[in-house]
Amino acid sequence: MKLLLVIVMLYSVKTMACSCSAWENVSQIVDQANGVYVAIPMENSRRVFRRQIPRRPIPRLMKTQMKIVRSYKGSTSETVNVFHDPKIGTSCEFKFEKQDGIFVVITYKVNGRQMTDSCSTSQLGPYNAMATNFLLQL
Repeated sequence: MKLLLVIVMLYSVKTMACSCSAWENVSQIVDQANGVYVAIPMENSRRVFRRQIPRRPIPRLMKTQMKIVRSYKGSTSETVNVFHDPKIGTSCEFKFEKQDGIFVVITYKVNGRQMTDSCSTSQLGPYNAMATNFLLQL
């Protein structure tokens, strides 16, 4: 019985830590964002390192170059480098895969980089009403 309780508790913690809120207040999201793009990953996410700060560990970031299909806010160039830190935000680590679909990507400027996380990224598709409704409200 104790084992069952532990399994249920572990499953519940993982589920709660991995949830994101819906993109409902579009104007607030866009106002707070540094960039809002519809983009395609041009490479697989890869690990990069920040400059080492004395006596602090080097945080590892994931970096992906993305081809901008449409920019609603932010860079107007053809591509943008998007970074995310798997240790910040939700516990839902994610990676972009090269040519693995079209994404809505919301970025925030952190230390001069376009940062995102799993709650600020959504793949476009016929069953993703949240991303579609978000774009329709822009």
